[in-house]
Amino acid sequence: MAEKAKAPKKGKKAEEEKPAAGAMLLADIPGLVADMELTDKTRLVGMVSPFRGETWAHLRKYVESNAYTGLTQSGVAMRKEGWEAMEKIFIAFPELPKLEIEGAPEKEWGRIEKSRTVSIVVRTLKDQGTSPGMKVDVREWVEGGKYTGWTKKGVRFGAEHLPLLLPLMAKITEALAKAPRPEPMVKSPEPEQAEAHE
Repeated sequence: MAEKAKAPKKGKKAEEEKPAAGAMLLADIPGLVADMELTDKTRLVGMVSPFRGETWAHLRKYVESNAYTGLTQSGVAMRKEGWEAMEKIFIAFPELPKLEIEGAPEKEWGRIEKSRTVSIVVRTLKDQGTSPGMKVDVREWVEGGKYTGWTKKGVRFGAEHLPLLLPLMAKITEALAKAPRPEPMVKSPEPEQAEAHE
């Protein structure tokens, strides 16, 4: 008598192979230009997209897990000029062994003005938490109004990933240079102007 084929086991490994419900696959991200691996479940992605009549560069984190697969809230966005300024900051970074000495326990390497009250700050710091070691932090700093300090808009990753960051940034810079100029925003006519055209 022929032996019946065994049904595949339903375990943790089988569950891990399933895509998360409503998952946004990496290849489906609008404006994706380049990405780099941070962990087996986390990537840093670079994108370009039109916004308010300009082309903006984005640096975001992407995760893949059973609970959620897609872009996270962690990230920064800036105009072409800001991106190029940030690229120059990272190009000037020292090699990792020297960086661990010069960048500890915390050091600001550069600041890009995004608006009158918001700047994007590039810094390094020693993380003593669950993942200790030298970290690179790119984050918005807001000043004025009711609050002055760091915001949640930013990305942080291990300094050991820096060799992969510069090629990613170069691809974004190239994409920004090739991007067609977005259509300028057309303001709605004022009420008096609207009446004049009726």
